[in-house]
Amino acid sequence: MATRMIPTPVPRETLSARIEALELPQAKGYADFIRTGDPGSPVPCWGAIADRFQQDFKKTDDRKALLNVLLEEGDRRPLLLYMHVNRDRPEVMATVLTEAHRLPLALQRALVSFEEVAGQVPAHLEKLDPAARQLFEAGPEALGREREQVAARIAQLTTFRFFVPDHADPATEPGAVKTAATALATETASPATATSRALDAPALVERAVVVEPGPGGTTGSDR
Repeated sequence: MATRMIPTPVPRETLSARIEALELPQAKGYADFIRTGDPGSPVPCWGAIADRFQQDFKKTDDRKALLNVLLEEGDRRPLLLYMHVNRDRPEVMATVLTEAHRLPLALQRALVSFEEVAGQVPAHLEKLDPAARQLFEAGPEALGREREQVAARIAQLTTFRFFVPDHADPATEPGAVKTAATALATETASPATATSRALDAPALVERAVVVEPGPGGTTGSDR
């Protein structure tokens, strides 16, 4: 029985490839940073990736150009951080609301909970998922609870700014910011925290495919 290894793309590679294809001067540099970080520096996690986005994409139009890339990629984590860091950009958030029907339900709920866009949401309610509409119409108390959950999720995502080997203490990671929420995420090592570190994988991972003899030769079957 033969075993061969097939490379499987992971988010770090697919996201950076989509960004690199943008016709923006800073796109390639940002894509390279997502892949490998700065020369001689650690591999970045979501915290550093979000920080670099704000540094590299200062113009509102450039930020708006990135939205479709993130929607096509479909990863909820960069989409949530994109919405978070653009809360103070009304034009960007107006574009997000126009495309909000393309967001996963959880992110539609997060979006309508943002106080910064409360005045713009009613014009887009008809295109949103019913659950997102119901949340918005439920009033301040329900929206406040949603905001707390969203804030905790953002804290989890941004706790780790750079890749930390398993033997290292995340609290001493370069640029780590300790808050009550991030401390809890670090100490509990919950599945959500593990998911938030998925970009810590190499650009390609491999999975084994076992090749077993068939009636007419060999065929491959995933195990």
